[in-house]
Amino acid sequence: MTTDLKQYEQQAKNAFNWTSFDPEKRGKRMIEEYTEELNNDLEKIKAATDEQKQRYIEGFKSKFSNWISAKSRCASSMITGSANFPVEKNRRANEMEMRRDEELEEFRSKAVKSILKGIENSRPQSEKDAEEWERLENGLLSSAATVVNYDLGIDQRYTRALFVNSIVKRVETLANNGRVDLVERSLNLITKLNEQNKKPIISEKHKFWGFLDLAKQKTARAEELSNTEDKIYNYEGFNVVICYKDERIRIIHDEKPERSVIDNIKKHGFNWSPFNKAWQRKLTSNAMYVTFKLLLKDTPLKS
Repeated sequence: MTTDLKQYEQQAKNAFNWTSFDPEKRGKRMIEEYTEELNNDLEKIKAATDEQKQRYIEGFKSKFSNWISAKSRCASSMITGSANFPVEKNRRANEMEMRRDEELEEFRSKAVKSILKGIENSRPQSEKDAEEWERLENGLLSSAATVVNYDLGIDQRYTRALFVNSIVKRVETLANNGRVDLVERSLNLITKLNEQNKKPIISEKHKFWGFLDLAKQKTARAEELSNTEDKIYNYEGFNVVICYKDERIRIIHDEKPERSVIDNIKKHGFNWSPFNKAWQRKLTSNAMYVTFKLLLKDTPLKS
């Protein structure tokens, strides 16, 4: 699907009447550039439905039109002359033009991201799992090949331990996230490669071989936490929620706090979650300590 912005060509030319010596040329170039930008965005969301694409095109055109309309109210004293130049009026017009430009870019960023997220969520889980394993397998095989080449003396430019550690860290991360299926397949792959080579890629006493048990423990722990009720601590103007199911500590304010409060929360490792409308961080023993012993140490509970 392709589209153009030729319907706004005259409006784009008008946008440069008071800021360019050649508004026709500038306007035409603007249409060409933003037509290309629009089609680049459509290429990014090519897997979207026609209805989604059409909504995106309409949203893009609306924001684009608002922007060039605001731009047409801006002027330059170099073009109009400095006599009786409306400085304050032009300052406000420039501010409005900048806001409309930012709104267009914000729309593009958020809309494309939202559409891509929807596309990803609609894919069959089996397809996503297969793709994830393929990426993981390729990474493991690549690191393993470097280790084998080192052992055979084919290529010893690199440090063997570095690539062994790459394999270990990758699988350890999966184990800590309870990804039993991927950990098991990874261990099976390295086992097979060890059998094919004189020197094992990872020795049998390495902690690597305990990652399957670790993954199972993490999964069991996650299931246990998912059945644990949230704990809520009430403070004046906000609540702290310990959400075991999501493994998050959340700070939920009644109203938007002052900038100094926000800065302090961010300084203690919390990030804003638009979905949950809360400041949150991963639930760990350290996070609990930071929250209650440092961030809120002088803040009394609501009676």
